[in-house]
Amino acid sequence: MLAGSCGRYSSTHRVAVTATDTFDYIDKRCNAVLATPVPVYGASGAAGVLQAAALREAEEAHSELEFEWLRQWGVQGAAHASTHGAYWAPRMRALLQSWRRLEARTAAHCRFLGRAAEDDDRGAAARALPEGVRCYDVLEQLLTKRRGVATANKQEGREGWAARERHRVYAELAPSYRTSLRTFSLLAH
Repeated sequence: MLAGSCGRYSSTHRVAVTATDTFDYIDKRCNAVLATPVPVYGASGAAGVLQAAALREAEEAHSELEFEWLRQWGVQGAAHASTHGAYWAPRMRALLQSWRRLEARTAAHCRFLGRAAEDDDRGAAARALPEGVRCYDVLEQLLTKRRGVATANKQEGREGWAARERHRVYAELAPSYRTSLRTFSLLAH
């Protein structure tokens, strides 16, 4: 964002104020979530069990990564990224890969819950979802009412970032200091 009256750029990626402001922290958090197996619900029933705590941890890490790291980095454009290319650019590409894997994990959790709900064998579904409806409620809450982010829900968060991208301040910037937040395009290179 533009900061102050001199038109300088400010980045949350330059100084770590707390232990949760470091690359190592977010990378370890994402890797811990991604290391846990995702249960699969196939034709022969469930392979694994889905717990509400695992859903919560995965979705909270996913939101933190997207809203507090990737979008904060991406909004500053390619010129900013090039000035931090040696240290931050490769780390942000790694975090983008984690984000993609977390997106796939969310989709897998949704598939699991949907298949369990459709299963005629209620006993098998109950064993796969020992917390039953709570898992559905937790996932719905985390997908629609994101806690710990500046907006009430993930969709509002994404819309908010898109609005920032359309703001007149960004229109006044050189193209290399703008980005397409919807695709994280500068991080894909």
